[in-house]
Amino acid sequence: MQYQDREVVAAYGEAMLYSHLVEDMLKLILREATRFRANGYQAPIPAPWKLGDIINEFGRAFPDSAKLVERLHRLQKIRNKLTHALVPQVGSDLVTEEGRDQIQAMIERYVRHAAAARRVLGAIYESMLKQVVVHDFTLMFEGEIEEFDARVVKSEIQKLLDEVEEES
Repeated sequence: MQYQDREVVAAYGEAMLYSHLVEDMLKLILREATRFRANGYQAPIPAPWKLGDIINEFGRAFPDSAKLVERLHRLQKIRNKLTHALVPQVGSDLVTEEGRDQIQAMIERYVRHAAAARRVLGAIYESMLKQVVVHDFTLMFEGEIEEFDARVVKSEIQKLLDEVEEES
């Protein structure tokens, strides 16, 4: 019975981990979307602190992601229930082995969905940064960035590499 209890607790811990990874990924995306004005996005001041508001802001920054926003709101509701109402919702099942199995299976289902959402958000973040880099390089090569003379020879990176090699 103790092994099974540890399994339920481990599944719950994994659920909370992915919940926070999703929230942190959303915050990171919004910070970078603000910084690079992705899709013309400007963050509200002060920035939202509640997860529901953060999800709504993500929807403003990426208007083509309505289905993902809807899914993120559902995951948020599940997260809130797991965090604040697990025992009132399913506490009777904690007293039997079969009930704990069902709770663990339910939590593991949530983990799969939260992990998938985190992967999607990671892909959005990477895509956004790639677009920013391409955009900045395009401006640079078209001459819209004035007095751009960045060269390997002049770079601090090169100087640091030289210093490292001199120490060897």
